[in-house]
Amino acid sequence: MGRRGGKCSFSNVVFGDCDLTGVDFSRASFDRVRFIGCTLDGADFTGATLGSYTSPFPVDIVGCPMRAATMEGTDIVRATFRNIDATGASFVGATLNKTVWRAMDLTDTRWDERLHVLGDTHVVNLTGDPDAVALVAKANTDAAAKTRSAEESTRRGTRIGYGTSNPVRHLDQDTGPEL
Repeated sequence: MGRRGGKCSFSNVVFGDCDLTGVDFSRASFDRVRFIGCTLDGADFTGATLGSYTSPFPVDIVGCPMRAATMEGTDIVRATFRNIDATGASFVGATLNKTVWRAMDLTDTRWDERLHVLGDTHVVNLTGDPDAVALVAKANTDAAAKTRSAEESTRRGTRIGYGTSNPVRHLDQDTGPEL
């Protein structure tokens, strides 16, 4: 970590009410980590891994402004984002796998068609740039279609190389998992 980034690993850590403005977390890995009420404006998570395939919801980011943060090429696995202002953040090339996004402002965020949404991803009450919200919704729909295709192929005895056995769910504000 530091000014030039590095391969750091954070496990069993709680960052509470910290000013982490502009911190370079590029290529870092996070497992069982909580960011609560921290300022993550301009933080760089390029190429980082937020979460783990072995821990249920191992990263929780709650009430943290992430304006102009960089999440390019970030692998976001079983992470929960709640009450986040992500205005101006970049998610170019990000992968969302079994994540929960609840009450996020995506105004002026940057995305591209390389956004991958896998697994049982929950998207609730996204606001901001209609194009960004539409892109996330489209990626969720595409993931759900791949899931259905994979399930049909499995029933027919055919295996294909993408998808998951869990559907992507679009939730409204009043439903979804308790967090």
